[in-house]
Amino acid sequence: EANRDRVNEWDRTRFMNLQESTAHAVIPSNYRTDVQVYANASVTPEQGAALRSEIESAIQGGTLLSRYADIAARADQPWVQGSDPLQNRRMCEVSSELARTLVYGEPKDPAKGFAIAKAGCDAHCGGTCYWLGRIFEDGDKAAPGVDKLLGKKPQLLMLQAYDNAIVNGIVAAYEREAELGWQPPKRYKDKTYYDFKKLDSYSYWYDIDDYRRLAYMQYKRCLAEQPTNLTCARGVNALIKDTQANSYVWRDVLKDIEGDGRIAEFQALQTQLEAQASVSPAP
Repeated sequence: EANRDRVNEWDRTRFMNLQESTAHAVIPSNYRTDVQVYANASVTPEQGAALRSEIESAIQGGTLLSRYADIAARADQPWVQGSDPLQNRRMCEVSSELARTLVYGEPKDPAKGFAIAKAGCDAHCGGTCYWLGRIFEDGDKAAPGVDKLLGKKPQLLMLQAYDNAIVNGIVAAYEREAELGWQPPKRYKDKTYYDFKKLDSYSYWYDIDDYRRLAYMQYKRCLAEQPTNLTCARGVNALIKDTQANSYVWRDVLKDIEGDGRIAEFQALQTQLEAQASVSPAP
């Protein structure tokens, strides 16, 4: 009974995330609709910890691919989930590590890693969605065919991937979506495409009030979850500074930020974290 209660609490938290700190909080839900909870994969904290330990052991021992050969063989295909939540969670966790390793680690197989990330995210596995977002950010230099898939909707697809990650409890996605909410990847900055059907030009990336507000919310959530995250501390202050410098455009956003009363707090936090980083640089 106690285990069931804890699993139910985890489910409630994931559903709450669907409305909090994602696009659904500030943008009509019909804009990015393909955001869901990874179904039938809730396990107890003890089961989750044991699974992570099992996977970490395989990673450290260099046996990830061989130990989970059955998952690796089908992770880049449309997922079929069974009735065992622990097995479904294992599929998600292992596939997330496979996507990361094959694209950014060793042995490299970027095409397969990209395919795994996409198939897993189509099934709403938060970890694979996170790595799909990272691959989307890096484009063709991460894996072949990424920019072609993104087409004319890079912003939609990147933020949708990170929304799925956030909904499914991947804290690291707050940082990445916040960064993208107001700063496009360099290859999309100020770039437009021409739509011959409509005889008009359109931007690949839109910087609107809602996205900027969302980025501010996500930076705050990132720092609440990870108080020593220097990227988020730098990001929130850069966002505030940019909004102040362009207050004629972002007047209402600046009003919200100033009303929050945390500008000095964020500045002090960044100063503190910068000092710590200079003394003990990250390995």
